[in-house]
Amino acid sequence: MAGPSSSVAELIAEGRYLAAAAIEEARGQKLEAEALFARGRDFARAARLAAERQDLLAQLTHLLHGQEIAAATALADRLAPADPTLRTAAAALYEEHHVYREAALLYESSGELAQARRLYERSG
Repeated sequence: MAGPSSSVAELIAEGRYLAAAAIEEARGQKLEAEALFARGRDFARAARLAAERQDLLAQLTHLLHGQEIAAATALADRLAPADPTLRTAAAALYEEHHVYREAALLYESSGELAQARRLYERSG
């Protein structure tokens, strides 16, 4: 994969991440566009691209950084049947962002009962 074109590199150097992201997305460079949208704090667009790539953990990260708690909470249902490593990583992200109930559910489904219990208590 080639590096960014000079126009994209110039936009990045100028701090115009969203404009650079739009160019990369139009070129089909979805992963690069996602990173630039996130850097430009357009977490909704970054989450959309992560969803297109079927990267649930990246999607969750963008949703939480964008404080899209309802969408992040809804994503927990899709994470529940995932492999334990992914569930644990997602649980840690939920916990870091104080979304304790979903963190507890994922810890519980991963067999980390002490973590789940502690977070159920915090979630009220």
